Amino acid sequence: EPSGSQEMVLLVGPPASGKSRLAKTKLKGYTWVNRDTYKTQAKCQKVAEEALNKGKSVVIDNTSPAAKTRAEYIAIAKKHKVPVRCWEQIIDRALAKHLNF
Repeated sequence: EPSGSQEMVLLVGPPASGKSRLAKTKLKGYTWVNRDTYKTQAKCQKVAEEALNKGKSVVIDNTSPAAKTRAEYIAIAKKHKVPVRCWEQIIDRALAKHLNF
């Protein structure tokens, strides 16, 4: 559920680790940004920025394994003076691979 104030949540984890389920069930009031939906990093960042401009909270639902990629989202949040939380989905890699058949 929304925290009561605007924020950005970065979800980190391998495919099939439960990131999307977490976003859709626990962060329902947030603007959902997912690379599978928007196709490019640039488009994802644009959607995140637009949501923050409108005063909405944002959840970034990508694998986000690289610190550089996360840093780009953190910079967007800082530009809007919005706090960032990072949630790492820790799951056995073999299980994630099995679930992502």
